[in-house]
Amino acid sequence: MEFAHSNVPASVAEFQAVILAGYGNALAPLTNDHADNSSPKSLLPIANKPMISFPLNWLDEAGVTNVLLICPHSHRSAIAHHIHSDIASSTFSTLRIDIQTYEDDDTPTLGTCSILRRFSNRILNDFVILPCDFIPPPSLPLSVVLNTYRVETEGMVISTLFYEVDDGQEKPSSDDSANYPLIAYDATSATLLHVDYSDDTEEDELELHMRLLWKYPKLRVTTRFADSHVYVCRRSVLNVLAEKPALESIREDLIPFLCKLQYRKGKRFRWEPILNESTNISSHHPPSRGSSWRSATTSRASSAPASPIFNENPKPPLSNLRCGVVVHKLAQGLAARANTIKAYTDLNRLFLKEGSPYLTPSTSTSEYIDPKAQISTDSIIGLSARLGERTVIKTSVVGQHCVIGKYVRITGSVIMDHVVIEDGAKIDGCILSQTTRIGAKAELSKSITQPGYEVDAGANLKGEKLDTADWDPRVTGDG
Repeated sequence: MEFAHSNVPASVAEFQAVILAGYGNALAPLTNDHADNSSPKSLLPIANKPMISFPLNWLDEAGVTNVLLICPHSHRSAIAHHIHSDIASSTFSTLRIDIQTYEDDDTPTLGTCSILRRFSNRILNDFVILPCDFIPPPSLPLSVVLNTYRVETEGMVISTLFYEVDDGQEKPSSDDSANYPLIAYDATSATLLHVDYSDDTEEDELELHMRLLWKYPKLRVTTRFADSHVYVCRRSVLNVLAEKPALESIREDLIPFLCKLQYRKGKRFRWEPILNESTNISSHHPPSRGSSWRSATTSRASSAPASPIFNENPKPPLSNLRCGVVVHKLAQGLAARANTIKAYTDLNRLFLKEGSPYLTPSTSTSEYIDPKAQISTDSIIGLSARLGERTVIKTSVVGQHCVIGKYVRITGSVIMDHVVIEDGAKIDGCILSQTTRIGAKAELSKSITQPGYEVDAGANLKGEKLDTADWDPRVTGDG
């Protein structure tokens, strides 16, 4: 893998990837810092693989090799260390990753649109935005989303990906970033027509009926789909962000705005010339590796990018300005974002199911595992993990370099790297962050620990989120 320095521009390609790796506040205390060590959300393991490995692998399979990874400054060192690691370097050897950071103090006011504005000079052509926590199923290659964008190279402004939500999935609260929107789309033309995250949708449904039904008689209106936060964008979308500083959220502000341009003539007349400006280093190229779209030749250009704001000779207005959409059905495989504690837990459990393509053999050698220890076939044991006599592991993930004592019982849990669990402890339905230490005969049920947390011997805890802020009252006695 080539690791780009901050002053080296990415090379020309059909698409550039932009991965947004934020703090993951909804995953606290798993993402809480421990001492001077940060705990990046992007490195939280799913089935013993850092979650950022999944979008990176998705890009690699599609042949999108230029990656701009944007994260908080405090996370850069840990993320860079992972990318430089032997395993990551060999797995993603074709990727060129440029890590850019923003200051931690900017977080309260820095929306996703603001992040794109700040780093727009690093985005040289049409680009794919991905969150670090999206886990696509094997049945959904990235080329499917890219090809929806390619279908109409002149008029396509953005292509989006929504996935069907399992009825059993937890419905996010109204203030949760994963709130499911009301969307209207036309399946025949794969066109996204309307997106609304507000709680009151009755008026919007009536407006859709009046304005769009005549043109799209088979449009569908639903709240059963979640936004993957995967967007394929025309580079001139950055022009819109420069002209409209009030746009803060890609999901809640930019996407609804672009949808309205398709059927509101006044807005369309105002923004067509800006969206049509030629700001790419190169025009659309044939598809990347892994695509089903065919072409005989591939060309590259080396000229500097035009200004994202001004063009002396704009092209004629777009003939068919459109927002595309890919709707991934649940029956085709479960797609999800690991952006809540429940989603993170469910994804780890999904990967442990028998027949799962993600279920990998345990890597810890027998010399570290006592012969009398019992490990179920739907468990994963990480490299160099040590298991003591008569310890039982069922439907769980145990990370690398863990030390688990004698007569320990672990069921339905995620144990991250370098965790120590002393003799006789019982862990049921828990997530133990890295370097957690559990005392002898302690019992934890449905609890979560901050990295580095220590539970005293004999403690009895249930349904707790354990962080160092409330260390003393929670770890002694019977809890």
